[in-house]
Amino acid sequence: MGIVAYEMLTGDVPFNSESAVETLMMQLEVVPKLPGEIEPTIPEQLEQLVMRMLEKLPEDRPASAAEVKREIARIKRQLTNAETQISQTSSIAETLIPPDPAERGSAETSREQLPVGARRLETDVSGTIDPAEVMARSETSRLKLQRPRPPWVVPALAGAAAVLVLALVAYALSKRATL
Repeated sequence: MGIVAYEMLTGDVPFNSESAVETLMMQLEVVPKLPGEIEPTIPEQLEQLVMRMLEKLPEDRPASAAEVKREIARIKRQLTNAETQISQTSSIAETLIPPDPAERGSAETSREQLPVGARRLETDVSGTIDPAEVMARSETSRLKLQRPRPPWVVPALAGAAAVLVLALVAYALSKRATL
């Protein structure tokens, strides 16, 4: 779950190498970049949860998907409360000092100008990422995600199939010889 969440937030995998063995070793030994270093719009609480999900030792990771769901709900409540406070403060400020129309036009941002993670995820009006939405999409995104097959996979499978066929032929011949 941690790797999928990381990729959904940043648009990049936490561990990437030319070979499967190197990638596995990275998963065991390397601490990935913080998601906020790649995508600065990620809330710190969500970043901390994803990093906990990527911990090396199982006892350091969330114990279950239910625990992750509860944590995401807590983060969402915190962010919603913070947005409400900001919205209330903004409306008071706008009442006292109306916004400059020229600034309002420059605040609009095209989709292409947004960071990768913000383009990939639905964002609300304030531009924050909804953590519940991130995790809800993890299953469907995993199904859509297709990485290119490493070049050694097909020859390795063909070689394994050839060894299996030879072993079956040798077994059949040894049974025939004993009859």
